Amino acid sequence: WSGRDKLWGYAIEAIKEKPILGYGFGTNVEVISALSFARKKLRVHNAYLKTWLELGFIGFFITLFLFLNYFLILKRQYTFSTYLNDNLLSSLLFTSYISMIVTFIVGVFGWSAYLDKALWLNFTYALSVNKLFSRSNNFVIK
Repeated sequence: WSGRDKLWGYAIEAIKEKPILGYGFGTNVEVISALSFARKKLRVHNAYLKTWLELGFIGFFITLFLFLNYFLILKRQYTFSTYLNDNLLSSLLFTSYISMIVTFIVGVFGWSAYLDKALWLNFTYALSVNKLFSRSNNFVIK
């Protein structure tokens, strides 16, 4: 695992010190580097541990809630698009769903610097499609 298990261990140690509120947004490099006594800057390489480390349990829970809520929004939109027999929209929603599953899995192994961009891009896409549905069809996905 190229040392990621050690980095994750440092993150868990740090989380135990401030589990509720965390250390603050963008502090994972400083916290992990200080715990590892490394002369170079180290990252957690796990998006979920990074979120908990920086934002605490409260921020981690909110992030997880948004992530899971996004899956529910996509599912509802996909169901509605199949009801409308809109193959293009169904395909876009399906690929977005697969993209989020991949993003969810990739988050465990690192690349957390890129994970947030994909997450917010997909989440914004889902909300936009929901808004278009509600305007064009007088239908709000609940």
